[in-house]
Order: sequence, then C-alpha cells, then structure tokens
Amino acid sequence: MDSTSDEDFNGLFQGDVRLPGFPSRMGYYVGYLVASDIGRTRDLHALARMSMQDARPLIDEALARMATCPEATAEARERSRTHRISG
Repeated sequence: MDSTSDEDFNGLFQGDVRLPGFPSRMGYYVGYLVASDIGRTRDLHALARMSMQDARPLIDEALARMATCPEATAEARERSRTHRISG
C-alpha cells in the first residue's frame, strides 16, 4: 500500500503481466471492491470527503476482509478468467 515503485504500480494498474494468475489492471477492481465495502456504511459524498488519514484504516480493514476469504478470491479469479475467454 505504501510503495511508490513504478514496478508495483505497473503490476496493478497497467497491462503488466508480471503477476501471473491475476488479471491485468486488477488494482482498479480491487479499488472498486474496497470502495464498495466501505460504501456499505457510508454514502458516496462521505467517501469523497474522507481524508486519507480517515480512509486508510478502513481501506486496510476492507483488504484484510478480502484476504481472509479464499472462496470469494477463487470465485473472483474464475469469473475474471471466464470473462476474458468469453468476452
């Protein structure tokens, strides 16, 4: 989360293929999932006004919830793989 490395950025947000087994530009999708998770208890205007200091713990909590749900992660990978093949 705190990296300023171009390599880390490219792996998540560009079409970089250095993350085998994951879709390219997956950082955008993870960001969407984090915003969706936090948005369950806050409206869009509250999210937009949130400072990074206030948002960071919520982001970390959302990522931790995603990291502890292997079934959902595997399901999301399969949906992504299926979409790339059929779409």
